[in-house]
Amino acid sequence: MSWSYKRINIISLLGNYTIVPNDFIVEGEEMKLLDFCSPVAGEHVLVDGFGDDAKLIHTLDEEVYEFCSRSLARPLFSHRISSLSAFCAKFLPSVTSGRIYAVVDVTSLDLICWDKSGLLLANSYPVSQLTDILYYILYVWKELAFDAENDELYVLADASVRIWLFDNLSGYIRMIKPVEMPSEVFLVRK
Repeated sequence: MSWSYKRINIISLLGNYTIVPNDFIVEGEEMKLLDFCSPVAGEHVLVDGFGDDAKLIHTLDEEVYEFCSRSLARPLFSHRISSLSAFCAKFLPSVTSGRIYAVVDVTSLDLICWDKSGLLLANSYPVSQLTDILYYILYVWKELAFDAENDELYVLADASVRIWLFDNLSGYIRMIKPVEMPSEVFLVRK
């Protein structure tokens, strides 16, 4: 690369991750915590801040990590769930009811759920068809005992998918809103 950059942000869209309260983290032992949830052989373990009380432990392929570290100027690695959570947390002071942010990608669905007490859930689900998205959203909605009249669902997806979701979820959830995420959300600062 011939251009000079102050820093390059590398946002992982894949890889295993888990959110761990700060009280349970021992520096240098993060791999054990993540390995407890899913195997991490051949992967580099990274840690992102996740609010004031937790860390997001995630992985990146070891070869990709080494290549980027060696080839890029001051790379900053993060996971997209960290960026999405930070974006959603900005709206916490205005949260008076339950709120789910659903971020739909081609092969995955990220759900970040909040209420006035704070973060309730952050998870990613595999998606192979549109009905998978309906299932996960409605299942999480039910498990969190969200209210169909007062709690809110914010959807970030391509227009066609968003319209399809609105049409199919409006019989179950009254307050469904689109959300646009500015690109600077992914310019993580550490």
